[in-house]
Amino acid sequence: MGELQAIDLGEGVTRFDPNVDDHHHAICNACGAITDVHVERASALRPKGVDGFNVDDIGVVFRGVCAKCESSSKRSPSPQVKKKQVS
Repeated sequence: MGELQAIDLGEGVTRFDPNVDDHHHAICNACGAITDVHVERASALRPKGVDGFNVDDIGVVFRGVCAKCESSSKRSPSPQVKKKQVS
């Protein structure tokens, strides 16, 4: 019915996105949050070196760390392990 878009983000599960407009996704490696990303002219991407290949769909996934996770990691740095000095 065109109300949901099935998306495979390479995580081994299929997710369903209610946004059926032309868009891509950004995934946070820390918390797993998925954000819609609109990229101008993504349709201009074409594989090179594959003569006769007909592109039906283009899916771009940006992976990184979201602003929330990035700022929380800066506020609470990972504890440093102190080395014992052996005499």
